[in-house]
Amino acid sequence: MRMKTAVEMAKNNTPAKAGKDFTKLFETKAPVRGTRPTTVYAKANTTLQKVNELQVTVPTRGDIPRNKMPQIEQKDYAAYILHMKRKGIVGKRIVANPKKLKAIQSQFSDKGVIASIKKDDKKPILISKDNYVIDGNHRWLAAIATKADEIVAIQFNASKDEVLKATLAFPKVVFKQHG
Repeated sequence: MRMKTAVEMAKNNTPAKAGKDFTKLFETKAPVRGTRPTTVYAKANTTLQKVNELQVTVPTRGDIPRNKMPQIEQKDYAAYILHMKRKGIVGKRIVANPKKLKAIQSQFSDKGVIASIKKDDKKPILISKDNYVIDGNHRWLAAIATKADEIVAIQFNASKDEVLKATLAFPKVVFKQHG
């Protein structure tokens, strides 16, 4: 049976379960195959600290429920950008400061944020010229939760209402329920 590393334990468990597993690891200082007990202890301690510190806080909340938020699949981005251009809305790829963005979504899923952290998704979020997140709310909150200084985004040259209206008119828009 292969022994799990501390990082694997953190990724495969909820923070509460991970804490219990790590406590057991700390008490026994059981070595992970191929490493010294002190190395495992240090890595586990660092990972546990990160897991325990994770707090998903939403700086602002909008008024649109999660299941009404438009989402664009990454495979449809090229068609979406063309659709937006036809509507007179142009997007530019930028690196945004997550702390300066705002939500139009009213509900968020902790599981969605944790899934985004685990996935380490590089898909750009979609934002309006007035810094509202149109698509990619959980990726944005994952960036905030992990204290990232930047997030890749496509920023449109239109207000949130104009971008939202045009996005809702995109034929391939999807609506998802998150855990």
